Amino acid sequence: MYRIVQTIWIDLLRSRTTRKEDGEIDAERFGSDEPVRHVEARLALEEVQRAISRLPAEQRSVLMLVTVDGLSYKEAAEIAQVPVGTIMSRLARARVALAAILESGGGLRGSRADA
Repeated sequence: MYRIVQTIWIDLLRSRTTRKEDGEIDAERFGSDEPVRHVEARLALEEVQRAISRLPAEQRSVLMLVTVDGLSYKEAAEIAQVPVGTIMSRLARARVALAAILESGGGLRGSRADA
C-alpha cells in the first residue's frame, strides 16, 4: 500500500514538472479568503455560545471553569465547593451534552424545527 501511494506521489510530481505547475495558487492573484474565514469563525463561536447556554447551570459553570478559565479539576472543585469526582462527572456530561446539541444543530438555530 505504501509503495502505491509513493508511486502516485512521484507521478504527480513528474506531471507538475512536465506541465510547469507549482500546485499552489497565487494569493495575490486570487485574493484572500480571510474575511470569509473570519465570518465562519464568528458564526461557529456564536453557535457554541448558544449551545453552552442550553446546558444545566452546574455543567455550564464547570465547563467554563475548566475549559475557558483553564483551572485544574482541583481548583474548580474548590471554587464550586464540590468533590473533584463531581467536577469530572459534570464536565464529562457537559461535553457529551454539548456535542449532542451541536450535532443536532441546536446551537445555531435553536432547533431544526425553527429552520
